[in-house]
Amino acid sequence: MQELEAQKKELEKTVAELSLRTVELEEAKIELALLREQLGFKEANPELETLAAEVIGQDPSSLVRYLIIDRGAQDGIRSGMPVISSHGLVGRISDVGTEWSKVLLLTDPSSAVNAIVQRSRATGVVVGRTGHSLLMRYIAQGESVEKDDIIITSGLGGNFPKELVIGQVTQVHQSDVEMFQEAEIRSAVDLSRLEMVMVILNFTPIEFETE
Repeated sequence: MQELEAQKKELEKTVAELSLRTVELEEAKIELALLREQLGFKEANPELETLAAEVIGQDPSSLVRYLIIDRGAQDGIRSGMPVISSHGLVGRISDVGTEWSKVLLLTDPSSAVNAIVQRSRATGVVVGRTGHSLLMRYIAQGESVEKDDIIITSGLGGNFPKELVIGQVTQVHQSDVEMFQEAEIRSAVDLSRLEMVMVILNFTPIEFETE
């Protein structure tokens, strides 16, 4: 009986070790897939110099939308730099420490990105809203914007490079008595599940002086 009990404990230990190894292999597989996505994006956009970063913190509140990444001033990160994933625009750097940075997400109510409808070239401004959603405002009446249209950055204002994917139109709001149309946008990136991002290093936002 003692020998059988010892064998049982040894088998249980082996099963636990194999289970742990299985988890480690699955995590390695997921990380490899993420790295391949980033590599594919860099190969498709050779003009962008990017630095990979790991998400190490998230905003737990419902008011401010930000991430904390494991790259900072010592890695060449500066405030205002755009942050992307392989699927599209994430936000911009808002605060920088020596070894960390804070990323203000597109969905933050203070976020605003000049944008364009890829199909019709209609312009507007994509702003964040409470509830993790986006809204494209100031689309002139008469301009064409439809459900499923792809929205990209226009480059106007000098805060973001041109042609970064923002998201897709889910609903259009029109009114004959309003000067502008509005469109609800679904972000191209699942901002709540990000594990890795890329910071664009070779783009310097333009700061306009105000009198």
